[in-house]
Amino acid sequence: MRNSPAVDRYGSGPFAHPMNRRRFLGGLGLAGAALFSAEALAACVQSATGQPTSSHLSAPPKGTQGGGPVVMRGWNYKVDVVQSDLKRFSDYYQENIDYQTVTGDFNSIITTMNITRQPLSFTYANPDTLARWSKSGWLHDFEAWWDVDKAKADMYPGWRDIATINGKLYGLPYFQSVRGTIVTNEVILGKVGINTSNYPTTYAELYDQCYQIKKAGAAKVPFLPHWFNAHYGLPWAFLFECQNQGAVVFDSKGTPVFDSHTYAILDQWRKLIVDGIAPPEVLTMTESDFIAAFASGAYAYSPQQTYDSKTFNDPSTSKIAGKSKYVKVVSQPWGGIDTGIYALAARPGDDDKSIARAMRLAGYFGYKDWEGQLYVLKTWAISAALNSGYKQILEDPDVLAAYKQWMPDYDYMFPAMNSLLEAVRSPAVWHRYFYDEWESQALTTLSQALVGDKPTKQALDELKTLAVQLVDRYDKIDPS
Repeated sequence: MRNSPAVDRYGSGPFAHPMNRRRFLGGLGLAGAALFSAEALAACVQSATGQPTSSHLSAPPKGTQGGGPVVMRGWNYKVDVVQSDLKRFSDYYQENIDYQTVTGDFNSIITTMNITRQPLSFTYANPDTLARWSKSGWLHDFEAWWDVDKAKADMYPGWRDIATINGKLYGLPYFQSVRGTIVTNEVILGKVGINTSNYPTTYAELYDQCYQIKKAGAAKVPFLPHWFNAHYGLPWAFLFECQNQGAVVFDSKGTPVFDSHTYAILDQWRKLIVDGIAPPEVLTMTESDFIAAFASGAYAYSPQQTYDSKTFNDPSTSKIAGKSKYVKVVSQPWGGIDTGIYALAARPGDDDKSIARAMRLAGYFGYKDWEGQLYVLKTWAISAALNSGYKQILEDPDVLAAYKQWMPDYDYMFPAMNSLLEAVRSPAVWHRYFYDEWESQALTTLSQALVGDKPTKQALDELKTLAVQLVDRYDKIDPS
């Protein structure tokens, strides 16, 4: 994980590479076309994992109870912080944790570990991989965890929804952010009389203001869209904006719809490039490039990560420090949930003792410690502005004090951030088994449409056809 001004938590983590079918095969080390069929993939699904014998487990006593280590695998982000939290946990509970980070294609490597049944108790996941792994039988849910009802009650509804699959909670929060938070450059906006009193409240108003800014000569290219070259860049931006505008790409069951509004949105995006409102080069940017580009001060508005506002307001990393704010939610949400998830791996031979020990570790990282404090989650909020899936984090005096240190116009910014977190949701299609493969192709096809290499209608027609084919292909694993 690099330590550069533009913080990209995923530079060497789970979002470094999309999980497409080629990477899936490469991660398994398997050859041949057999795995390309739904039947072959279904054969990889692990059906004989150990499950709790009780519907409600009790917190285990201190110590390992004679068992082996709790095996934990994570991605490379602030490993020193994780190790410090683990030492505190292990010292208190007299527990044995085998913790290692995974370098490379995290999702592919963990998928390999699941299929080959390598030892694993506790790991990180993303929303789409959580669904894929749970539907493959590779994860335990948290329904037998002693704190499950309390944790569910404390979660933001949007976060609880993202980790609930087939009615069961399969994950606990690592962090919660809004990917697609509209952030501002007050230097440019001030030239045209835009401030917190007249920020845009819809995407239509946002784009109208961008045209106004360009016409006034306040910025050559006023808008830096979330179209960077990653599966969580351009495809997510399209899903989020469609969802927030009421356009239906996939319905609430993850079934492909692609209504007329989705076509209108892609047409609008193409027009933003043609009219010089958005730069075509964003389509080739990495996320680090994207963050640095907005920190340069060249753009008036951009959909960014909520936590990256800290970067934009740091004079050591940004030319607009003290001059960048959030656009609060008024009439429609901005962006969508981005989150890391703590998950419990399931293995044949798991028993109540081993499952309870893994749950205790997950609960410490993703909920409360033995003192009833959101200890780990609070640490992330203070040190990296990583918000939590729990509302209490933004009620904590120490967290509030930390945010006051870097937020300009705190009395506006903090409620604006809360409005974003309260309103944000995730696409239901993330819970579908086929989604990863569709998303991988969407990155290429949407890019072709935006640069004019393919008509926008053709692009969306192709993506709809692909989605229908994938739904049918994986029907045995994930029936509609």
